[in-house]
Amino acid sequence: MVGRLLTQEYLFGKYLMPRNPYTNCIMSYNQFLCVMDQLRRQGYSHWALEGLLLTQYNREGFIKKFGATVKKEIILREFKKPGGDVLDITFNFIEGQYVDNNKEFSNPMYRWALANLKNNIYIRRWIDLCRDHHLIIYTDADGKSYKEEVQRIYNVSASLCDSDKYIRELYEKEYPGALDTVSHIYTYTSVTILVDEIPPTDETPSLHGFWLDDSLDGDEVPAADVHTP
Repeated sequence: MVGRLLTQEYLFGKYLMPRNPYTNCIMSYNQFLCVMDQLRRQGYSHWALEGLLLTQYNREGFIKKFGATVKKEIILREFKKPGGDVLDITFNFIEGQYVDNNKEFSNPMYRWALANLKNNIYIRRWIDLCRDHHLIIYTDADGKSYKEEVQRIYNVSASLCDSDKYIRELYEKEYPGALDTVSHIYTYTSVTILVDEIPPTDETPSLHGFWLDDSLDGDEVPAADVHTP
């Protein structure tokens, strides 16, 4: 039930309601109350389930009251062990920072680095910075000053854009002469953005996110069975 409530797609919560494992349909309010009573008797609980109970099993009420908390939980969880969707988001973030700093950005180099060097300290700093960016934009960021945190992120990203020599060297070892091909580098000082001509390799990940499939949820709860506070 918790997994469904906290299911995400590219860091956006899907807020899937608990479903009855026997009928594969969304639980009714009474079924949810019964399950919560049994869980509590066995000493089990979770803030997301308690929040859903507090809002009387009303999805919109839950989103309104706990949406920011869910967002924070998703961001921290997904960036801790970055999967395809987080790598894709981080790639776009890095590209945006290169644009803001008016630096040349190598599309294939960073796709390769995110796919193969996730534990590299330089790439990890980019991933963590992207996490901090999303926390300050979408959550309370643990009370940090928005203005100061945004400036810090900009300063760190500027430093990282100037410190990519080691990654370039690793990429050149893997693909000799690749960075000499001007057509695969985005240049932001001109209007034209040249097309990447380096063919993808088998190591290039499909950076698509993975989330729980809700296509087999069965029928939605009948309107009469939905409890509205």
